Amino acid sequence: MTVKELDIMVNAMRTKYNRVDSRMRLEDTIYYLSKGLYAIGRNELAEALDKLYSEIDEIDTDELIKTGTFR
Repeated sequence: MTVKELDIMVNAMRTKYNRVDSRMRLEDTIYYLSKGLYAIGRNELAEALDKLYSEIDEIDTDELIKTGTFR
């Protein structure tokens, strides 16, 4: 995942009902959703979320700061 893709994804997720105000909040949401999916046996979907989590975690923080995604 690129910094630009993450920026687009986060902005699409933001609504008046859903705040995504930090990278940690985003990563926590993905982590807990995958944990719940593992609990109900939806392993393939949970593994895809684990992969997404890893991709987001690999994004350079300095580059992410430059985009202003999480101001």
